Amino acid sequence: MIGVYDYTVIATYASLASAVIGIFLSFQGMTFSALLCLIISGIFDMFDGRIARTKKDRSLREKRFGVQIDSFCDLIAFGVLPAAIGVSLLPQQASGFLFFPLIGASVLYILCGVIRLTHYNICAEEALEEGTYSGEFTGLPITTAALIFPTLYLFRYLFRSPFFADLWTLAMLVTAALFVAKFRLRKPGTVGVILMLVFGTLIVVLNIVFRLVYGAITLV
Repeated sequence: MIGVYDYTVIATYASLASAVIGIFLSFQGMTFSALLCLIISGIFDMFDGRIARTKKDRSLREKRFGVQIDSFCDLIAFGVLPAAIGVSLLPQQASGFLFFPLIGASVLYILCGVIRLTHYNICAEEALEEGTYSGEFTGLPITTAALIFPTLYLFRYLFRSPFFADLWTLAMLVTAALFVAKFRLRKPGTVGVILMLVFGTLIVVLNIVFRLVYGAITLV
């Protein structure tokens, strides 16, 4: 078979599986469950590169495959899934005033994610060929969606606004702009990863607590 099937890609494939499940859950209106899938994808993504680097005898082809497959999976998990969750937030009989801006923002958000990942892949390919490693990102990494949107979801409970989909739309537009903005961001080290895990866990706990406190929002 074509492709790579050793342990170095297990976390990447698990992230994709969680994202696909989340997309289907969002189609069923199970917004919170889909949001948990987004967080789970983010956790798997935190460790996929570290797991891959434990295999010291990877060929250049395997490294290139890892870069490409990671970006394709990231596009589904942190590009398509947040957009699908946004659509699931719309009221069932949403008017064009709500529907069309969100769809437009979703298209732009995914497009900027594609551009950002393509740029990253080109830089990664050049680094592999030259044997260099900058330790920096250019633009906001698309994987930050796993923290941004679950944090934003907390406001749904705090304000109980029927126009929360508008806030989600605005967040996607701002995040999309940051994906393609030309600024440098250092890749997180071990301490950074631990802090993100702690923050992500806190967001999950707060979402669950708010769901119990504000039980008027359907538990799905």
